[in-house]
Amino acid sequence: MLKEQCESTSDNPACRERAAFTMRLKQAFDAAGYPGIRPTAAARMFNAQSPVRVTTHAVRKWLMSACIPSQGNIRTLSKILLCDAAWLRYGAQHGPVLLDPRRDDDDMAILSEMASLDDKTRLLAYDLIAMLLRKTSVKRNSRR
Repeated sequence: MLKEQCESTSDNPACRERAAFTMRLKQAFDAAGYPGIRPTAAARMFNAQSPVRVTTHAVRKWLMSACIPSQGNIRTLSKILLCDAAWLRYGAQHGPVLLDPRRDDDDMAILSEMASLDDKTRLLAYDLIAMLLRKTSVKRNSRR
């Protein structure tokens, strides 16, 4: 019923905000390699990577412009979909920070697993990767 109300009152700012969020969420799922994802699959994906559980019905509401998830759930979605949380929620002007299409399946699996780590462990992993990249960069520069 809420969706029908929004369709008939397109000048309603809350309806426009929910519709814009849904459009960005679908764009993020598409970019992450899940075009046209169904609520059940999205809920399973979310629940597999988050200690906070969501129902299929809640995800359906996100995908149908009936509501916007909590900020914590938006952060989780952004980690799963590898996009900027501010863009996902508000449509920040700088646009989405979405997937690099050159990444292969192994890279995507690792990034997905990293997104499920707790904050402290994830930061440690990022620091290790940054250190390895600096070391690789130094080796490349010394060969010139």
